[in-house]
Amino acid sequence: MKKSKTVKSVANKKQIEEEFSVLKSYLDYTNEAIVIINSKGLIEYWAGSANKLFGFSDRSIVNKHIGTLISEYEKEKNNIIRTILSEKNLINYETYLLTKSGSEVYTNLSIFPIKIKGKKNHYFLMIARDITEEKNLRDKFQQLQSLYTELLENVNIGLIIVDKETYDILYTNRTGMNLLQISSNENLGRKIWDIIDSDSVKSVEKLLIDGLSSDSNPELVKIQRYHDKMKIWTSFYPAEVTYHKRPSYLIAFVDVTRERDYIKSLEDSVKQKDLLAATKSRFMANMSHELRSPINIILGYVDILISMDVDDVLKEFLSYIQKSAEHLLKVLNDILDLSKAEASKIKIIEKPYNLIALMKSVLSMIEVKLIGKKVALDYNSNIEHDAYFLIDAHNLQRVLLNILDNAVKFTDEGLISVDVRYNNGMLIFKISDTGIGMTQEELNRLFIPFEQAPEISQKYGGSGLGLAISKEIINLWNGDIKIESKKNVGTTVTFTYPASRTEAIEEAEIVQVPTDLSIIKGKKILVVDDQEYNHKLFKLMLAECEVETVFSGKLALNKLITEEYDGIVLDLRLPDIPGMDVIKEIKKRERLKDLKIVTTSADILSGLKEQIEEMGLIFIPKPVRRADLLNALITAFSK
Repeated sequence: MKKSKTVKSVANKKQIEEEFSVLKSYLDYTNEAIVIINSKGLIEYWAGSANKLFGFSDRSIVNKHIGTLISEYEKEKNNIIRTILSEKNLINYETYLLTKSGSEVYTNLSIFPIKIKGKKNHYFLMIARDITEEKNLRDKFQQLQSLYTELLENVNIGLIIVDKETYDILYTNRTGMNLLQISSNENLGRKIWDIIDSDSVKSVEKLLIDGLSSDSNPELVKIQRYHDKMKIWTSFYPAEVTYHKRPSYLIAFVDVTRERDYIKSLEDSVKQKDLLAATKSRFMANMSHELRSPINIILGYVDILISMDVDDVLKEFLSYIQKSAEHLLKVLNDILDLSKAEASKIKIIEKPYNLIALMKSVLSMIEVKLIGKKVALDYNSNIEHDAYFLIDAHNLQRVLLNILDNAVKFTDEGLISVDVRYNNGMLIFKISDTGIGMTQEELNRLFIPFEQAPEISQKYGGSGLGLAISKEIINLWNGDIKIESKKNVGTTVTFTYPASRTEAIEEAEIVQVPTDLSIIKGKKILVVDDQEYNHKLFKLMLAECEVETVFSGKLALNKLITEEYDGIVLDLRLPDIPGMDVIKEIKKRERLKDLKIVTTSADILSGLKEQIEEMGLIFIPKPVRRADLLNALITAFSK
């Protein structure tokens, strides 16, 4: 009986092969499994890559029921069996099927009813191919897309995407809709001009046509909210993108009405110097915290996303967001530096330093900015390569970069020359350019914060703070600064630094992004921060550690008392109790004496950093970058 059945099987296979003889050469080379099933669900033909895909030889599978290949996943769906029973087509169906070893393979398959000559009942042709790798790539892309969407929807910066030709609003994130007081339905069919106040239309038109240079400030734009019709001031930062194959503008914007009104009120009360100073100090501390916190979230998530394997379109969007956030951070730092200078809070820390090494570092950064310009850079000095001076290297570098950045910005072709001399205990720096130059009137306004000629501001951008900050720093050295300029000829800046020669010392090694994370791997870390999205961010940054998060100081202390932790990352500005009080409570408890503490804060003006460092602890100003956080924890656990 078994022999008769085998003979019949061979005969059926031969008949099928004859019926499909035209496809024989195709079946020999295809990477798809070709299976023919009879109306009872029995496999009668096994060809193509079926052996390779499922592991069965034709001898071991022919006359077996198709159920041999059905996985638990497919049993729940039951589409293959249902298709055979109903004698219908099943096209491009994706499901898991079983291999001979019992493992599952994700396949794309199609089933077609066919007629074979001399056979009364229908047969079914099944064509299947392995798409496991394709599915894994799709799943990874969907995860990245989901993370990207979550980032866009929840950042504390409004985002609008506008069609470049029609100016239709194509997309607005959740923050943007809240700022505009508009729902997604109300947003349909609207144009960007529907939200721009008439006073700002011309400036926005010019901004979209001319674009915003990388070193200029965001444009102040007045918009009108949808429901209460209130007009608010926002800072606009547009960039050209492609959105669903349509040339578009991506516009990042934030509500700066309160800040603008507040600064205006401060200007009106400038005569009340003592009150102004106190109010400004509080305002700057609050502004630092309020702006650095969302920038921390944006830059952190963008760092994580860019480090992943993302497609080019997503990477382009991420680079625009990153540049916008870094630009906002630069402007914020300039404003805070000016505030420190005016309050005499800039610290001058002089140490032995190799001046030639500092100049090489500065000039290498300037050379990068000159790429693409027809401008030569010339450098001369009478100082020996191994000469050390007792100088404030950090602030000297800032002054040099401020002055040289202006030279690069305002010089389109020609020469920038840098001359450094040491004579009679005085370092003399002279920077000359062949740029646009200045009139005497413009020179008179040069060191006034936020002051720039309108035509200069519109064309070249900038905050108008660089030289004001530099002058304050040079004054703290007891140095002097002098600027000579002629319109359309060029500008020369000369400044001095009283400095004495000194002996060389062993220089500290520059901290690099850590590659060996073994010392912190698996450590249980408690993160204390009042922002939910910082929680997610810290978990991504500290993927090598076991991370738990809480929102307040009281919850942190409860956790530390009842559970075991190796370290804590503590935001010093919390909604219930100050972070400094949390540290004091930790120090009181014997069982927490080995707990490693790293602190963070967006408040960099109130002296928290100095207090923390006096306690021998580590402070990281926000925005926290992953490299800084990892280096801080490695340092803490190395003690």
